[in-house]
This record gives sequence, C-alpha cells and structure tokens, in this order.
Amino acid sequence: MMDRVKRPTMADIAARAGVGIATVDRVLTGRRRVREENARRVFEAAAALGYHATPVIRYRLDRDAPRATFGFVLPKKNQEFYRDLSNALRAEIEDIRDLRGTAIIRYAETQDPAEYADLLGEMTGTADVVGASAVNHPLVGRAVESLAGAGIPVFAMLNDFAPDVRRNFIGLDNHRAGRQAAWMLANVIHEPGTIAVLVGGNLWQAHQLRENGLRSYFREHAPEFRLRDAVLNLETRHITYAMVQDFVASQPDLRGIYIAGGGVEGAIDALRESGRARRIRLVVHPLTGETRAAITDGIVTMVIGTPVVALARSVVSEMAASVSGRSPDASEQVLLSPEVLLPECP
Repeated sequence: MMDRVKRPTMADIAARAGVGIATVDRVLTGRRRVREENARRVFEAAAALGYHATPVIRYRLDRDAPRATFGFVLPKKNQEFYRDLSNALRAEIEDIRDLRGTAIIRYAETQDPAEYADLLGEMTGTADVVGASAVNHPLVGRAVESLAGAGIPVFAMLNDFAPDVRRNFIGLDNHRAGRQAAWMLANVIHEPGTIAVLVGGNLWQAHQLRENGLRSYFREHAPEFRLRDAVLNLETRHITYAMVQDFVASQPDLRGIYIAGGGVEGAIDALRESGRARRIRLVVHPLTGETRAAITDGIVTMVIGTPVVALARSVVSEMAASVSGRSPDASEQVLLSPEVLLPECP
C-alpha cells in the first residue's frame, strides 16, 4: 500500500517561516495581532508548503492591510497600448501584498494641457498617489504642485513632466531610443536619401528627446542623409496615413520614416498600399499587435517598445513605496530597457 502524502502542519510552517508555532496560530485565528513581517513570512511558508488554510491567511493579511487608492491619468483610451497598460496597472495593484489597492484611471481625449491639468486636479481628495503620462506644460506643473501640496505624490511615466515637483519618472531613456532608431536606419538603408520624422506633439517631452537623439546620431555618423523637419501627427491614424501618403508621393528619394509616438498604424497602411514598403524603412513605437504583424510582413523594420508589464510593475512599486513611506522624496528616474522587435526575432 502506498504511503499517504503527509500534510503540512503548523509546525512545518513555523519551521519554514522561522517563527514559533504560537505565531502561526495567531495568524490563523486572528485572535492577536502579529507583526506584518512575521505574518507575511507565515503566509509565504504556508503557500510554499501547500497548506490547506493558506487562503485564510491571505484573507487576514488583506483584511488588516491599509487601503490606498492609486489614481492614473493616461491618454488615448482606445489605443491598444494604453488598454494593455491599464490592465497591467490594475493587475499589479491587485498583487500588492501590504496594501489593499484600488485603481482609478482617467483618460484625456486631447493633448490640451488644460484637460490634463483638470484630470490631475480631480484626483485631489480621491487618490492617495497619482501616476500619469501627461504633456509637459506649466498648467500641468501647477496641478502637480497642488497635488504635492495636498500630500499626494505624482509619478510621471512614459513622458516626463513637471520635473521640479513630480516624484519620479519611469520609462525609457528616450534620447537613447532615438539614437537606436537612427542607428538602425543608417545601417539598413544602402542608398542615402531623405528621412521623414513624425512626432505626436510639441508638448510630449519623450517625443522631443527621441527626435533629438535621432538627429544627433545622424549628425555624428551619417551626415549624408537629409532629415526633414519633424511634422506633428497628433498620434492619430488617419493624419499619419495622409502624411505618409504625401511623403511617398512627393519625395522620390524617401528612404526612411521614424515615428516617435503613436499613430503608426496609419503609416503601416500607407506604406502597404504604396508598394514601396521594402524600399522605405519604417522604425516606430510602440509594440502592439499591428506593429508586430507589420514586422512579419516586412512593412516595419524595427519596433522600439516600452515593456508594458515591466512599466506597470515599476510604476506601481514606486507608488506603493511612496504611500507606505518607504521611498525618498527626491526626484529620480527609473529607466527601463526597451523591448526591441526586429524581422528576424518577432
């Protein structure tokens, strides 16, 4: 007869967690409070051992954990990237171990600084901490200053803003991303010509840094290329489509296009219809289902993506530490490694 599998006991949990059996009993029964660190160790030990009452321990931890509301302001509610980011932020908040977090997400419909300032202002009295991807403008800066004055720290993600008053910036090294785009274009284009540059707007600091990085690389290493002045596509598909159609028709020596922000789907459509996709190299942000498919189809040469899960994890971790009083007040940057997609490694 086969031996029965031995079920873990409180003594097993205590030994693994490095606490006494009495501590395990108090965590299970909830009769007396236990230091959070010890309660967490008991939970982790119980989960690792497959203890049958692990859900009870998790319930007690969640019940006793302080509450916190995480407010977010994002652009482009209907864009795939921001939908994915919203879902990732909610998932990370649900996984916080020492806080019972709730997410509130608001979306800007335009690039108007006043709209972003209003959305940030609405977080006063509602959120305990705020994360945002917003335009960089004095109106936004005053809204962030007002939140900070009310004891609500603000974290910038993807696009930096209000650097004097926001807490941290979490995102890519955008100047470096622009240079990476330039390196790719300069090395895969065999016949020098014109490079077109599209940015989402003049108030997106990330786009400006990417453009500056692109231009600095070409000045230093490939001056034989002619870079057009950047044009604004407002990160919309139909405007980008029309612009790229015009570039293809009016620039016989067009060799490359760099899109520093959104709206890239329009460029993909225009190049696919033009029949010149393999002669005009396209480097874009962000990584989505459409840009991934366009890599496979040979329309896009390179995608420099922000890793959504890593971004959400870093943002929520920084915000949670701030709410818990575990992070310094000094302004800092948390720079993520880009998620680069190329035709031979889709």
